[in-house]
Amino acid sequence: QMGNLGLIGFNGGVEGGFAEIQGFFEEACSFMAEQDDVKTVMVMSHWDVEGSGAAADTSTPGAYDKMKTLPGCKELDAKRMLKFTSGHIHCNVKDLYGYTGTGFRVAGMGMWGELNPCSGDGCKMCKGGSD
Repeated sequence: QMGNLGLIGFNGGVEGGFAEIQGFFEEACSFMAEQDDVKTVMVMSHWDVEGSGAAADTSTPGAYDKMKTLPGCKELDAKRMLKFTSGHIHCNVKDLYGYTGTGFRVAGMGMWGELNPCSGDGCKMCKGGSD
């Protein structure tokens, strides 16, 4: 936790899928829900899609979909306090894959040309909710 911003980072490249890391998410969700001063919880990982290292349920959007059903995170998500950010594809995108106001990809640094279909640089800056 930094100020009123809660941070949950994870490695989506686990071989056992979400089941392998679910216990860690349960612990993190419970902890974050108990913090009275947390206004936003940002879930962070690398992969935004299945493949190249992540399973469908361990990509950042896939893990978010599972997390938002867990005790603690379910309540945070209902209050629109649970967000996620990923990288991998070198493009900056808000409302990633239709997750309006929830999913973000800031990864537009370091690759140019054919491997990068986007232009522009980006840097993650997170701010918790106001208070």
